Amino acid sequence: MDEPDKVVNAIMRKSLRPKKIVPVGWKAKGSSFFANVFPRFNEWLTGNVAHKYQMKMPPAAPKTEGSIYTPMQEGRGIDDGVDERMREQKKKEK
Repeated sequence: MDEPDKVVNAIMRKSLRPKKIVPVGWKAKGSSFFANVFPRFNEWLTGNVAHKYQMKMPPAAPKTEGSIYTPMQEGRGIDDGVDERMREQKKKEK
């Protein structure tokens, strides 16, 4: 969920100096560090965080009829507005 220019720059740099793993952004760099230093703790922590925010407290998605009759416009983008929905949910919780 980092800016595209960061990812493009990382791809360009690593095309000149290849590596197997290239973390982009502070979140990926931190995760990569903890995965290398504390692998079991990192797996436990990231699993619990992902479960909490994706299963127990997911951002509300708009109600739709789905794509049974016609193609949906929602869900065709890069993030489909999930950042905005998460911000709105955090505002409501405060």
